[in-house]
Amino acid sequence: MHSYEKIENIIRETIKGEFEKYFKHTNVQSISEVYTIDHVSGTYEKSARKIWVATMTLDLDVNDSSIINAVKNNYSQGKEYKYFIPDNYECRANEEMYNKIYNNYMDQFEIIYIPEESINLFEEIVIYDYDTIKKVGFTLVTTETDKLYIKLRKDILQKKIDILSSFFQHKGDIMRLCFEYSQRSEIKNNTNCSYILKQLNANPFLTKRKLKEIISKFESNNISKECIADFENSINNFVMG
Repeated sequence: MHSYEKIENIIRETIKGEFEKYFKHTNVQSISEVYTIDHVSGTYEKSARKIWVATMTLDLDVNDSSIINAVKNNYSQGKEYKYFIPDNYECRANEEMYNKIYNNYMDQFEIIYIPEESINLFEEIVIYDYDTIKKVGFTLVTTETDKLYIKLRKDILQKKIDILSSFFQHKGDIMRLCFEYSQRSEIKNNTNCSYILKQLNANPFLTKRKLKEIISKFESNNISKECIADFENSINNFVMG
């Protein structure tokens, strides 16, 4: 057996043992393969045209020099990126850094804010060519000595793709809906409610919890039951989780 294959086998067995307890508590029920980042980059990323990254922080792409160089190289080859990140202070700060570092490739990437709980991963998920038969995805795991990628099962990969794609597929619909309701006189004349719709328009993801919070704030600002019911019925089609 080639020495490289031996190393891969050792890594695979190590990761199975080290992270076995985590598989019982996530929807990543099992792993088909485990790889080093270099192997994934050389085998899968090299041929991919579209790359999705769901990350809790966006930290690696703005602070790790080797990752930065790899991403810039991918952009120079015409590859496209979509990033899915939570809406929090750290991600906002990293987004600013990202825009500065990759300012020459602004038309090749999009950063989409989504609910933190929808990512449901160890650290990061990477998906290559989500819309082709060659689609493949990995979740990143950091051990004491290295960063490794666990290849996702096909059924789990498709679930991740369906969830993530819904956030940008409905983005325009939610923004149009928010604009429509912001023009209704009782909301337009209410500073608090108008601000709520502007915030939703800026970050158009919607969970049941977030919708409940919005409805509660509308009620506390004396928006009519009819207007609230119209809004809730219209936007329910876009609620996730």
